[in-house]
Amino acid sequence: MAAWDASRRRSVVIVTAAALVVVAVSLAAWFGSAREEEPRWAVGDFWTFTSAGLDFRLTFTEKVMEQTTLSMSDGSVQVWRLEATYTELSANGSALGQPSTEEYYLTQDFGLVRVDREVPPYRMLYSPPNGSWPFPVSSTSGWSGSVRATFWWTSDGSNQENTTTPFDFHVVGDAIVSVPAGTFRAVGVSGDFLGLWRNGYIAQYSDTVGYIVRHDLTDGHGNIVGYYELTSYRHQAGTPTRTLILAAGLGVDGGSLGLAAWLLVRGPRPTLRESQGASPDHEEARAKK
Repeated sequence: MAAWDASRRRSVVIVTAAALVVVAVSLAAWFGSAREEEPRWAVGDFWTFTSAGLDFRLTFTEKVMEQTTLSMSDGSVQVWRLEATYTELSANGSALGQPSTEEYYLTQDFGLVRVDREVPPYRMLYSPPNGSWPFPVSSTSGWSGSVRATFWWTSDGSNQENTTTPFDFHVVGDAIVSVPAGTFRAVGVSGDFLGLWRNGYIAQYSDTVGYIVRHDLTDGHGNIVGYYELTSYRHQAGTPTRTLILAAGLGVDGGSLGLAAWLLVRGPRPTLRESQGASPDHEEARAKK
């Protein structure tokens, strides 16, 4: 029995050590250098969000329509055009009224170039694109600058107003975020820009979906007062590799640790004599001695 106990202890140590190695490899594959790569959009990609915890409810979908060239006063820029459709929801989730449609022109690094809204008519131009993210974004990333904005509320473009506004962005953490669309590793980015990005607002970005997976609104003291979360999406150039590695690794970890636990609780293995019983000839030989 002592020999079996020693063998069992060795087995437990080996299996547990193997499980810990796989845990380390899995987490390294998942977190890597704690950074998210740039999105790789394609026509037809979309992301649908629903609000929660706010005094109003709405759902909106942003869909990639095309890649095109946009003429600006200081030259032409290559942009992606996204169409956003908003629908207000009742308490039970049914649609209220008519959905409104907005069109966004964005660079792929989240630099906003132009915003068009149909009702009421509204347009805003940014030069340079506001707060473009310096991908890859890591846990230590921060960036700032200023942008010139031109906007008007009339369909003919009259009564234009111009302003120059500073922006300041910084990463506030790297975590695993669970939303209705799934569980993703994401980098949280907070910032201050023209009221669109402000202190108390955190965008959780994941390169697996190529977009934000959750927008957290806080009261400025770290308390979340509402959020928008990703409920469905289509990202044709997603990066599921780390997710698959993590799932496989955790599966191996679970099996290894389960085996270790089984070895610990299993009773001592019977010896050959105990399992077969002592033969009469063997007992007689012992008696003669």
